[in-house]
Amino acid sequence: MAPVTQDRPVAYLALVAVFAVVSVALVLVTGNVFIGFVPAVLIILVAMASRARLDTLMVVLFFAAIVVDNIGERPGMGLFDSPLTQAGRFMYDTFEKTLGLPGGKLMGVEAILLVFAGVGWLRVKNRTTATTSRDPLITAAFIALLMWLFLEVWGAARGGDTRLSLLQIRPFITLCAFALIMVHVFSTRTATSLVLAILGAALIRSLVGIFYWATIFHSGVIGPYQGAGSGNYVMTHSDSILMCTALLVAIYTMITRPRLRVLALFVPYTLIVFFFVVVNNRRIAFVGLALGCIALYFVVDRVVRRRIHLLGIAAVPVALLYVAAAWNSNASWASPVQSLRTVSEGSDGSSQSRVIENYNLVATYRQNPVLGSGFGHEYVEAVHMPDISHVFEAYRFVPHNSVLGLMGIGGILFSTPIWLFFAVFAFTIARTLLRCERPGERLLCVAALGCMTCYLAQCFGDMGLQSLLGSVLMGALCAHVSVLARVRGTFDLEETAA
Repeated sequence: MAPVTQDRPVAYLALVAVFAVVSVALVLVTGNVFIGFVPAVLIILVAMASRARLDTLMVVLFFAAIVVDNIGERPGMGLFDSPLTQAGRFMYDTFEKTLGLPGGKLMGVEAILLVFAGVGWLRVKNRTTATTSRDPLITAAFIALLMWLFLEVWGAARGGDTRLSLLQIRPFITLCAFALIMVHVFSTRTATSLVLAILGAALIRSLVGIFYWATIFHSGVIGPYQGAGSGNYVMTHSDSILMCTALLVAIYTMITRPRLRVLALFVPYTLIVFFFVVVNNRRIAFVGLALGCIALYFVVDRVVRRRIHLLGIAAVPVALLYVAAAWNSNASWASPVQSLRTVSEGSDGSSQSRVIENYNLVATYRQNPVLGSGFGHEYVEAVHMPDISHVFEAYRFVPHNSVLGLMGIGGILFSTPIWLFFAVFAFTIARTLLRCERPGERLLCVAALGCMTCYLAQCFGDMGLQSLLGSVLMGALCAHVSVLARVRGTFDLEETAA
């Protein structure tokens, strides 16, 4: 053993020398001194991942990914850079842009996920982790990923633009990657941690957003508050998914545990997050929250449903008075009602342009209803709209309505398996929620339900399939719901037959 011990310092010195040479070479090639620190950072990450619990590290990565800004969504309308924006440049921009690394097309969140995946594989490769439990949710995610990748190949074979198709396919690949990797890392012990990460990230982003709304937007830098349907927003569009998920968890907690301590904590929390949803001015957030509450009603047990009935009876008079007062008001306090009103009536300019866009998407689908066009192709403009390619080059590649857009891209044959993944997800949540034994597990299922309903609402109305924040949320929650379903025997056929 002595020779091995004596050789270790030599091996360490050799490793340090190799990384030093690589660092110097990177600096000389790129001219960027900060790139020289990349190998050292990677060593530190690998060392941390090799010693810490991998599921804990995944929760940390998940929290970091959802709390920072996605720079691609132009946070704050480009009027300010918050601390979350600076961190978001590393997480959601390519290394080619953040570090000046030629050919560095990976984003920070993707690189970190791959590092953790490699470490996880090294840890479990010699273990026998096979299980007889069925996992239809992850199988559905894998099939959806295969269909997604095939549509990229199909589109490229038909002469599609592979540069812009990367913008189309990347978020959903991120969703599936998080699901397929994290399902081998998470356990029942991380359910509560994941929910706390969602609640904490929503609160932090809400407080930051309210601060900048009060100091920049509300003070008149961009003019007075504009009602529902305007283009103004405070943070990002994808915040709607995170906030609706957190709000549904808070509402469910207050209904199921109506104790003074719980109410003292979650009532102020709900008011803060909901106020941010109002000032962030995204109509789809109110639609998603309403759909989440409706979906939650149908999956909870009878005791919780009875409490919802009692709360509903008490709230109806107040709700009617609020709707009546807010129906013709353009004040900020009336924005929930105005949002639902403009969505249903479609009388504002934004809604009318979406109608034309939807018509064009249907026209695109009719050209190839079975196989679709594949990725990398623009939708057909049967009715011409204003050309905004000078502002957003890919506007005809990523339509607002992702549902109709995907129908044109994949046709019936390839888009159906992708949407079936969400049906399997909803079915798994509903069955698993009633089988969970711990409060944290039930809250995680509620979070998954809220996230999925708002994500699908975003898909229908506001480029949901392009949301990286939504993809990270959906992927992580999908993985954890799959773990809970496996542990709690959601798909055990013998028990179901009994």
